[in-house]
Amino acid sequence: MTTFNVLMDCSPAADDALRYAVQLVQHLLSRHLPAQLRLLAVLPASHDEAAPYFTALAGWTPRQAAGYLQRQLQALPPALRTDPEVVTGAVAAELALRLRPNGADILVLGRSTGTAAPLHHPSLYLCRLLPQPLLLVPAAASAAAPPTRVVLDTDGLPVHLSRTAHHVADLLLSLCHDSRVLYLSPGRPAVRQLIQQLLPKAAGIHVYTADEPVPQPAEVLERLTEIGLLAGLPHTLHTAYHESVEQGIIELVQAHAADLLVFVARQFSLPEADFYQSPGAGLMQRSPVPTLVVPEAAPVPWTRCV
Repeated sequence: MTTFNVLMDCSPAADDALRYAVQLVQHLLSRHLPAQLRLLAVLPASHDEAAPYFTALAGWTPRQAAGYLQRQLQALPPALRTDPEVVTGAVAAELALRLRPNGADILVLGRSTGTAAPLHHPSLYLCRLLPQPLLLVPAAASAAAPPTRVVLDTDGLPVHLSRTAHHVADLLLSLCHDSRVLYLSPGRPAVRQLIQQLLPKAAGIHVYTADEPVPQPAEVLERLTEIGLLAGLPHTLHTAYHESVEQGIIELVQAHAADLLVFVARQFSLPEADFYQSPGAGLMQRSPVPTLVVPEAAPVPWTRCV
């Protein structure tokens, strides 16, 4: 069962993220795959380290937050309604209790259109706190259909994901699987159209800078295979040079007309001193398409890097 945990904070961005998650759940259910929604509201204690990242509901009582979540649920189709949860107290401990360590939980958050997520956006805290994947949805994507064109970025280094990463691979496979029957009509335009339809909808990419040698395609392919998130999906491979890794990834996403970006959050990039300057943090703040951040497996039982 894939559970999309949508963090709600009474903002338009949260409403957009909820609409996007609803489409994902309905898509999976239409393919007879188990999926559900869960709405969360976070009310940290004022002294909690999470408090600066969850200010939208500051001053709310748990009862007010529960009522707000219930109103959101009532606007959803009955089949998608589940019991909402209000997280109070120590956010790190409480969220860890609510999310299954070996399950298929995905955290979903919204991001305003046309602006970078601020340094205290909840996503920049949660991706360094929990081992569950994080889906960050820019508002412009909320009205779109479920994604069908996926770009997976690799930095070219060896990677080790947790055992739950196969749930992400299953999700990507369900999104990109195409069961249409294709026909070839007479004429060259029809041939070109058929060839376009046959091209893989997933791509593995690697952006390199002047600080590293030109990557060999076989090495990049090996890393993509090692990650395993495109397992079972036909995909193409693309490398590109750019002065900025972050901007190079965004340009490749746009060149492939992708509507979902996936990348691995590296353990070594998570300490606070390094994190805000990392390409991963930049992509979470500025990616023009929904971004699925998959945490790298910790070499020891998962703890927050500080």
